[in-house]
Amino acid sequence: MLSIFSKSKNKKTKEAIFLHIPKSGGSTFVGLLQSAFKNNNSTESLTPTHKTNRVGTTTIYHVDFSSKHRRFKGAEIFSTKNTDEFADKLLFMLLRDPIERLISEFNFQYHILEGKSGNPNAMILNNLKQRPQSFEAYIECKETQNYQLKFLLGRPINDPKKVTESELERILEKIDTLPIYCGITEEYASFLNLFEEKTQTSLPKKVAVRKKTPFIYQVVIDDTLRERIKLLNSMDYKLYDHIKKRITINNKKFRFIQSDKFIV
Repeated sequence: MLSIFSKSKNKKTKEAIFLHIPKSGGSTFVGLLQSAFKNNNSTESLTPTHKTNRVGTTTIYHVDFSSKHRRFKGAEIFSTKNTDEFADKLLFMLLRDPIERLISEFNFQYHILEGKSGNPNAMILNNLKQRPQSFEAYIECKETQNYQLKFLLGRPINDPKKVTESELERILEKIDTLPIYCGITEEYASFLNLFEEKTQTSLPKKVAVRKKTPFIYQVVIDDTLRERIKLLNSMDYKLYDHIKKRITINNKKFRFIQSDKFIV
């Protein structure tokens, strides 16, 4: 098994776990990890980012694609049970502004996966009671609201049940006490610098942005719609704001390579 070595000579890094929330910038991060290994004859760089389970010393917890429920593989981290098994691991997670994440999710489901034409691969869109034909209709579906929290709680895909305050508090408590080192997509370089600092690894400084929505599918929203999304996703915003307040800005070192193509 290949491993990433620390900046200190002959010293291996501590085991890390990355919690990959869909449409929150995780594929770009996993792709960057894969790039760090492609010169070591590793097959890891050939595996699609959403199906990658491990890169070097970092384990990836993502969607369980073997189940129709598409639950989060690492939901036990946030359970009420004792989580001592994760105490000796370095845990990392990326969150995204709920508005931007919803736009990205809709475009991925509706356009990229051809959910508008009924493609069954668009699991979220095609499991809604009535297939929405616009972004405005999509956000009104209870199943699409507060997705980041529902995902971390291990809810099945398209779960219409509301997230409770006690569930939110449990997630926040686990983030703070384990701890889980978090970043937000708006301060992406800061997250990469944090990962380097905590794991003592060196990441490639050129970052290919993956799964970016092509320009022709971008959604422009007005203030009224923005406020509506905030209202419908208030619990996700509480999670996002909790993390945002704790971010240390450090945008040095990394250069992001943008493309209008959908890079997997």
